[in-house]
Amino acid sequence: MIDRYIKYQVTGAHSPFHQVFWIIDGGMTVFFGGDDAPQLQQMKSKFVAKYDFDGKKCMELRQEWWKEGNEKGWTFLFYHDIKSAIYSGS
Repeated sequence: MIDRYIKYQVTGAHSPFHQVFWIIDGGMTVFFGGDDAPQLQQMKSKFVAKYDFDGKKCMELRQEWWKEGNEKGWTFLFYHDIKSAIYSGS
């Protein structure tokens, strides 16, 4: 944790030292998955990319984050998605 509101995790999925971040403040969680979770459509489907260091792990992590984020109402940031750069879970 950084300053008790930024949590990060080294996933090793897109690249060996790739990291994802949660910003937690006032009961709101914003999730930034970087290149592990770059687009909304990749979160909604089982997608394994050849360009990922560990494509299967990336897919599995996206499924976990998508499920948890929707259950808990996270806001997702997708910096590679030109149509849905921000998505708020239900």
